[in-house]
Amino acid sequence: MCKACAENSGVDPSSGKVTSGLIEHCAFEDHRCASDGSFVDAMFGVHHALSDKANKFEGGVENIQNFDYQNEINFDNVLLSWCAREDKTGACNGAKKLFWEDDEGDKTIDPEQDKSEECNFDACDEGFFGERCQYAKVYQSCGGKPFMTRGAKKGRYWYNEKAKGQNPAPELHYAHSEEQSTNQFVAWCYTLCEEHPFCDAFDIIDGGVDGTKSGAATYKDRADPDWFAESHGDWDEDRLDAHKAMSEGNECRFYSKTMDLDFCETSDSSFHPTCGDDNCSYNDNARDSDWRYDCFVNTLRAPEALQKEAACSGAAPVAMPALYPGSFAPEKDLDKDQQCDGYSTGESYCPALDKCVNRAHTPCADKKKLRDQCKGENAGKVFCYCTGRCMDPDTEECQDYQYEAMPDDAGLTKGGQIEESCWAVRNNHEEVPLPAKSDE
Repeated sequence: MCKACAENSGVDPSSGKVTSGLIEHCAFEDHRCASDGSFVDAMFGVHHALSDKANKFEGGVENIQNFDYQNEINFDNVLLSWCAREDKTGACNGAKKLFWEDDEGDKTIDPEQDKSEECNFDACDEGFFGERCQYAKVYQSCGGKPFMTRGAKKGRYWYNEKAKGQNPAPELHYAHSEEQSTNQFVAWCYTLCEEHPFCDAFDIIDGGVDGTKSGAATYKDRADPDWFAESHGDWDEDRLDAHKAMSEGNECRFYSKTMDLDFCETSDSSFHPTCGDDNCSYNDNARDSDWRYDCFVNTLRAPEALQKEAACSGAAPVAMPALYPGSFAPEKDLDKDQQCDGYSTGESYCPALDKCVNRAHTPCADKKKLRDQCKGENAGKVFCYCTGRCMDPDTEECQDYQYEAMPDDAGLTKGGQIEESCWAVRNNHEEVPLPAKSDE
């Protein structure tokens, strides 16, 4: 029986955990998987068993020398599905000029532009990116103290104009992935964080001034002291000198939640080189939230982090788009998307339903593309592929099989359980709720 990638499941070959192919923050129809539903190697990163162990290590990353990697260091990092979307403009295939960046509004698309590769880095809900849409962008620094930093110029010299290097992550396809860009820098930082079991988040300078949008500067702007002087005219000379010291373009700062990952952390001159003592008066909120940075949080390793961000004073809109720029033209309903509680519920706006839904669970497609097998006297019912007939999802069961042993920590599952559903997919019809666990 064929099934959607989001409904696939299997037992992880290393950890033995039952794992779901469902990816939160990835539209149901944008899930991709192997044709036979088997596990495939992830592009980057360590196995979740190792990062889980790191997060539970009482000594934290500052005592990493005492951390026992044991067998988990040898586990192959595999996944059942990944998130990708068709590239209709060539943005993810090396197009240099994207019409949504054009100030003159030229919306023409080169018919000769290569569109063979799907976008596979930010093909997620707005504000999220990664193979499994596991990173969320936040309009401020990560707070706390980073456990390591890496300068842009160290990225195989790909930043160096005089000796251009290779793409740091050629397996990833996204806007401006084939040229020196902020997006390419973010991708490099992403790979470093994924490979470190203690890394739960990283941030970069974006030049932002408030919590409603990222800074508009390109990576070259940020490397130019004159740009900072002009755009931040109320900064004193010492503060501008601090930015000049970072003129290689940027740096990644990496954080572990064992070191107080906190979005509301007050700036400290020891690790915020551009904000010392009380010299943050350019923004009344700067002592609470450092807008000059954008933070990218791994929501699988630190699932509670976004709730911390939402708890800070002021509004907490989902940071859109996740990259600089995103790989897809801005949606017409972006303002409605901002009203959805994306951080807390994972919902985003669905034009087909005209409401906020969790698109990983509820398909959101043009109704013309969805065939409804249940019409006439079966109107209101849902087609069941296991029985081959229309059934009432509220009163009848439609399933293939269910695992007998279901651990509470079964991984990326719904309520700790996985059920093989045979219900046909249709807009506004989520998976049938799983039966409640017995008390036995």
